[in-house]
Amino acid sequence: MDGPPDERELARLRDLVAASPACMTLPGHLAARLYGPGGGPGGRGDDDAPGRADGVPERVGPYRIVAERGRGGMGVVYEAVDEGLGRRVAVKVLAAGAFADAKARERFRREARAAAGLRHPHLVPVFAAEAPDAGPPYLVMPLVEGPTLAERIAGRRVLDPREAAELARQVADGLAAAHAAGTVHRDVKPANVIVDDADGAAKLADFGLARPRGHEGITSAGTIAGTPCYLSPEQVRTPDAADPRMDVYALGATLYECLAGVPPFRGGTLDVLRMIAENDPVPPRKLNRDVPRDLETIALKCLEKDPARRYASAAALRDDLARFLAGRPIEARPCGRLGAAAKWVRRNRTLAGLGATLAVALAAGSAASFVLWRRAEGQAVVARDREREAEAHLKAALDVVDRFCTRASEEQLLRQPGLQPLRKKLLGDAVAHYRGFVAARRGDASARAAVADALARLARLQVQLGEPAEAAATVREALALHGRLLEESPADPSRIAAVAGDRVVLGECLRHRREYEAAEAEALAAAGLFGRLGRGYRLPQASALAGAARAGMFLHPGTAIGGFREAAQVLEEILAEDPDAVDVKAELASTLHSLASNRMAAEDISTLERARSLWEELVAADPGWLNNRTGLAEAESNLGVLYKWGGRLPEAEEAYAGAIEALGRVVDENPRVLGWRRSLGQAHFNLATLLSQRAKHAESASQFEAARTHLAAFSRGDPGDVQARLEHAYAALGLAHEQLLLGRAEPAAGAWSEATPTVRDLIAAEGISGRQLAMLVELVQQHAALAHELGRSREGDELAEAMAAALARRKAADLLGPFFAWRAGLAGAHAPAELPGILDRWEAAAPGSPECLAWRGRVEAEAGRIDQARDLFRRAKAGGWKPPECWLAGPRLEGLLGAP
Repeated sequence: MDGPPDERELARLRDLVAASPACMTLPGHLAARLYGPGGGPGGRGDDDAPGRADGVPERVGPYRIVAERGRGGMGVVYEAVDEGLGRRVAVKVLAAGAFADAKARERFRREARAAAGLRHPHLVPVFAAEAPDAGPPYLVMPLVEGPTLAERIAGRRVLDPREAAELARQVADGLAAAHAAGTVHRDVKPANVIVDDADGAAKLADFGLARPRGHEGITSAGTIAGTPCYLSPEQVRTPDAADPRMDVYALGATLYECLAGVPPFRGGTLDVLRMIAENDPVPPRKLNRDVPRDLETIALKCLEKDPARRYASAAALRDDLARFLAGRPIEARPCGRLGAAAKWVRRNRTLAGLGATLAVALAAGSAASFVLWRRAEGQAVVARDREREAEAHLKAALDVVDRFCTRASEEQLLRQPGLQPLRKKLLGDAVAHYRGFVAARRGDASARAAVADALARLARLQVQLGEPAEAAATVREALALHGRLLEESPADPSRIAAVAGDRVVLGECLRHRREYEAAEAEALAAAGLFGRLGRGYRLPQASALAGAARAGMFLHPGTAIGGFREAAQVLEEILAEDPDAVDVKAELASTLHSLASNRMAAEDISTLERARSLWEELVAADPGWLNNRTGLAEAESNLGVLYKWGGRLPEAEEAYAGAIEALGRVVDENPRVLGWRRSLGQAHFNLATLLSQRAKHAESASQFEAARTHLAAFSRGDPGDVQARLEHAYAALGLAHEQLLLGRAEPAAGAWSEATPTVRDLIAAEGISGRQLAMLVELVQQHAALAHELGRSREGDELAEAMAAALARRKAADLLGPFFAWRAGLAGAHAPAELPGILDRWEAAAPGSPECLAWRGRVEAEAGRIDQARDLFRRAKAGGWKPPECWLAGPRLEGLLGAP
């Protein structure tokens, strides 16, 4: 039944498609075609798709969700019902970004298996762990009723010391069992300790960060796992570590908070990390005089910075707490004045060593040593003269290269549009010259530093030019060189700052390569290093913190938003002190833009407008600085999105047009930088969808054409980028739709055909993320709907069948049912004879689907087989299906289904 449908067919399609929830999430162009400008049944657009009012999913896997119980950086916890076993459970759905590839999912399964083997009265076990190909992994645990220790502390401020000691003893007992089984928790904190209402016992929950000792974990590549207030010093320094004494430290911090009412260290993330590394906690008795001295001693022994000075195991801590509770002498000993002095010496070796050296020198001074010194000094004069001459020659050579290559690449003239390749060549030449100096003078620190500095500059430029892989290799070499120089002069602030700067760049490279955990770890490490250097380094510290948040958005969005806010606050403070600081304005604009564009809520309009204002000031002062120009354009584009969502369509159109104008100039000046072409293509696409919504179809087609051109260029440059290929195909199908509305069938068919190979390839692709899979499903729906309008329904149906098979192969249950419901509706409108076959394939892919049963019932009813239809509808209702109102419009179905 090829060919464009007439109005009668559209009416039938409206009736049939509305039979399932999929009709509420039709692609925008198809909804408009079926229902007119309202976009859907009852005038609803596709942004108004129905769901539970509280935003909680109906099911996770086979578990029926009852309510949300809590949420945090690693995921959301729901109360649920295991209908197969008839028991209530807790289902923790983990943040999907941390498990985006097959390797991460396999690590998750391995670690979950380790946690599932734990059985102890004071541990919450793991019943099941699933990592579906489509959708985030989740853990299933028993539902423990009762407050967390954090809630109990919040309600009372401090706990009775004996109660705190007993709860800590129970948790230590559970940890001892976990450690004996080879598992380290790594996130012990009050929020993960539940006090069971049934028996008052403490139960340690959430083994989401647990790791088998000796294994690479989910948080590999240096991500700091755990909550900052409860991290041990070695966990901050070496995030990949999995040592039981880390759990002893965290339990000590938890006990401290029970006694003192506050964690051992408080403040912003960076301040806390610095204090963990450098400061001793205030003794809890100074905050609460009711704390017994022995219990204070136990808590402070847990919090020793040197793991060797803590309790050797959770079992040893448990036993000492038992001695305290029984009134017997404890084994831990308080740290006296001599111990405190020893700690100071360990943390301040340079000052202590200087004092000791001075004392020895004074005691050993004598006339004999003076005579020996004069003799040796005379013999060294000639050697020093020769050394100074060589140093002078080397310094002159380094200065020449620095002046003509390195510094020249940073001159204002070479920052103008189109000259990035020349800057790159100059920096490459500088690196080559510096390497020659190092080869000639391997021991010369100044030559090695020059190589490292030039490599770092080159890596930053490579990032800007859209070369993250090359930049990563470059900056790793710079980091190795700077690291060795820092080892030689560990107290040199310039070398600490150089290492920190390299880690910022490396983090940015890794983020561009979608290695988000490693990217976040590098940026946080850099922020910590800058923090050690004092107030003069607040700007790079804030920049590093914002970089960590940009990576963290893909792992734990809530925490990352807090990181953006913290960085912005620091930058606002610096700007208030120096309102003309250009670099601070630029960093603040970038941070505010990231904060708003990663959240995109109504309240972010003012944040984006502030970022736009800052960039406008910077561009007015220096029109050639590309980072500011592209930042301003991206702010305009995102403001367009928010204005559109808020119904401010003229303002949205103006913002999109401004972004296109600015990015167009950048692309014209720098045609080889493909990343800016992608940004330009996205801006064209946004404007095209808005113009289509405003029924400006000729203008919309023009914008879709431009979007298609730029996105195709970017996709060709990086064919492995699935997201880029999706964007190109969406633009091509958008163009096809607009051309059809304008009555231009031939160019519409050409645009549709351009998208077809991409759609086919992506259906067969492996390693596609859950979010991208959902986008691909909608793309296939658009493709098939347009195929029917173009008279090429067979090709569209073939790809739709392939998509259904791919969803079944991936076990993407959340997408499979709605997709088959859409297929059934489309077949019912265009080719009713094909409907039974589609329902057979639906049943094979999802046996017992209530919605599939309902569709079979409809087919039977329309064929006059009333008894069979009634039985199928009854079974569908028993499975939770509810008949939509449109099915009740005809008297035959209304009699079978009854009132909704």
